[in-house]
Amino acid sequence: MVDSNNAQNIKENISSYAEWLAVSASHDAFYTLHPQGWLYKRDMNAVQFLYVIPSSDRETISAMMNGLREAPAGTNVMHGGLKTFIFVVDFSDPQNSDFGLFLKEQLDENMRARVLTEFIIVDFNRSVYFKVGGGKVQDKSLKKLLDSTSVAIKMDKDKRKEWTNIKRSSVKTNLNDLRTKKERFGLLVPMIAIVAINVTIFVIDLLFWLIADIKPIENFGAQYNELVAQGEWWRMIISTFLHADFSHLAGNMVMLVLISRILRGFYSKFHYCLIYLVTGFVGSLLTYLCMDISIMSLGASGAIMGIGGVLCYRMFIGKNSKFFRRTANCITIIAIVGYNLLVGLTMPDINNWAHFGGFIVGFAMAWISELIQKTKEENNNQESA
Repeated sequence: MVDSNNAQNIKENISSYAEWLAVSASHDAFYTLHPQGWLYKRDMNAVQFLYVIPSSDRETISAMMNGLREAPAGTNVMHGGLKTFIFVVDFSDPQNSDFGLFLKEQLDENMRARVLTEFIIVDFNRSVYFKVGGGKVQDKSLKKLLDSTSVAIKMDKDKRKEWTNIKRSSVKTNLNDLRTKKERFGLLVPMIAIVAINVTIFVIDLLFWLIADIKPIENFGAQYNELVAQGEWWRMIISTFLHADFSHLAGNMVMLVLISRILRGFYSKFHYCLIYLVTGFVGSLLTYLCMDISIMSLGASGAIMGIGGVLCYRMFIGKNSKFFRRTANCITIIAIVGYNLLVGLTMPDINNWAHFGGFIVGFAMAWISELIQKTKEENNNQESA
């Protein structure tokens, strides 16, 4: 009876630690919990998946691995990307004496099936972990978390549960701060609408140019500073939806989609449209105020750089910037912003006032938005007190 109670206590303790580890992976290693129970994150466009399994049931593990190996490539989200499995095991149990050999066989079969996996065993009895097959854990932030595993294992079960709840609450708070308003389709609808407007205008102008050798929308909306000075102010807005040629259009639309995909989920549709329009307009305004009266300008790059400015603020300075850097694709942000700024500085006929102006205004809008949000929270806290 004592042995039975002790075994049950160990099982509950292992489950408690596995829960701590999964929540800590979200909090400290920046994974996101999927509704189906596994965790995932993107790292330089690669997807990493994480399973924390407080069990050594070989039949269940074999079935899971067979499912991965038999899934046709491209038909199962779990087939692509690195999959890390962490097994929490009590090796004082005789049934687990050759568990490592069993996992090595499964790992070899996965390799033959070209399924990228790594198996990590947490020896709950000795408070250590090791990677099956040798080598280092691929994810450095996960390795750092596992390095502290002995402290968590030796922690009192109730204390560990308290820490788990604190971390879980912190993750939810961070996500709520970053995702100011969750909507069913996120930014998909306005992003598609903006791309559609840009493409439609270009196609209409192209057809008129091929048929009648005129570009009515460009003639009506391109930003000629001389015409803006005569009162045609609308050109500073319409010009942000116009493009000179197909390569100009395609390059801007690809960058817009990539950078909007990152912004998606962090801002509402209204804020997204506001950022696009305001930063695009300010870029046009600076073009009018700071460039020669004979200049003609058009393109969405000022608005795209405005979105880049918002994301750069959130990535380097804003509240929860570290968390944002792990949940957003920062390589894409840096590449797009850096490319536009570098091209403007090294190539002729590039409107740097629109590029730099849009970026600075987007950066400022993110700062002001966060300041307003902070003020509202302080006022609410005072009223509650």
